[in-house]
Amino acid sequence: MYDQEKFYELLELNYLLEHLASKASLDATKEAALSLRPFTEIYDISKELEKTDEAFVLSAKYASPSFGKAPSPNGILTRAEVGAVLTMSELLSISNTLRVIRTVKEWRENISDHSVVYLNELFGLLSPNKFLE
Repeated sequence: MYDQEKFYELLELNYLLEHLASKASLDATKEAALSLRPFTEIYDISKELEKTDEAFVLSAKYASPSFGKAPSPNGILTRAEVGAVLTMSELLSISNTLRVIRTVKEWRENISDHSVVYLNELFGLLSPNKFLE
């Protein structure tokens, strides 16, 4: 068997992931890009390639929605859960994140492309809240 970390080093995976992360507009997306690891099972590889293809086709046909520079709300939400008082800056950050979620959800709902299968699950996880926004 081979040592995966040594293999990743040989492939210079960290440089590839840093380059990928530099193209991401959201903080959480940058973190996710840096933590990626190659798939080893053919089923997983095929499924991820299908998702990538669907994302490319949607972007090419309908132009991508703007994500802006919404920071990850995880820290703010954790503070809110423990009862901390949020600052105006934190509330505006949450509002911006909710706006991005609403915009992306509306973008997908306005597209009548029925060939999208794998990404619909991800779009279905988005829950806009215009009132809270």
